[in-house]
Amino acid sequence: MTSKTSDLTTPPPGLVEWLRVARTHNQCHSIALSASPSTDLHRIATAITSYLSEFDGKGSYQWRAFSLDELRTLAESAVCRDLILSEAKTLSHRSPPPSNLDRVYRRLARIGGVVLEGECGIEATSDITEVFHVCLCQDKHPSHQGYHLWINPELFAPKSLATVIADSFLSWSCLLYT
Repeated sequence: MTSKTSDLTTPPPGLVEWLRVARTHNQCHSIALSASPSTDLHRIATAITSYLSEFDGKGSYQWRAFSLDELRTLAESAVCRDLILSEAKTLSHRSPPPSNLDRVYRRLARIGGVVLEGECGIEATSDITEVFHVCLCQDKHPSHQGYHLWINPELFAPKSLATVIADSFLSWSCLLYT
């Protein structure tokens, strides 16, 4: 998205259809990723969504990765924000979310089937039990203690890193129902 966010008067291609389908699927879990600055988080998030769309058994449902830039654009556009937040249930939160960006993060996480990128997503969803939190850190332990998975991306090939995260997520999400 290269246009200024204030100029966005129509939703990005595919968002309306994705939301329509997402509201009807059974996937109620999402993933939030944070990483050290040198990690290509969007490439990893996209690989995770490809893997989950192919292997999580839903068939017709497609996972979607949302980059921080894309989420900022959606949160700043009244048209997109209203589309995403429509039909939102009253959501409990420690306190009212302080920004439109937090509200968009939380709503997408509650819809399910998304991979949210960046520390903002981790913080906005820290109290949502249906979100699998992952930290891709090379040498520093994350300050947020609620991570489900903490992994050094330098120790994995890029393709296998996405598979490890996705398989860990699938195992975790199955454990919630046993």
